[in-house]
Amino acid sequence: MVGDGLTHSGDPRLARHMGNTVLKQESRGVRITEDGKYSKRRIDLAVSTLMAFDLAAAAASVPSSD
Repeated sequence: MVGDGLTHSGDPRLARHMGNTVLKQESRGVRITEDGKYSKRRIDLAVSTLMAFDLAAAAASVPSSD
């Protein structure tokens, strides 16, 4: 992670899936999604990467019990 952005190793599959995402504003906030209900452009790697990042960030913010 650099500054306020998320970086990765440059894997072309992950870059493609990230590029296929769109942001949607909803009543509960912003989320990433496909560009349409029947889109064939996959976003699975983007979603799983962001879920893993969120879990890691949450775990890093928990104080250790040392």
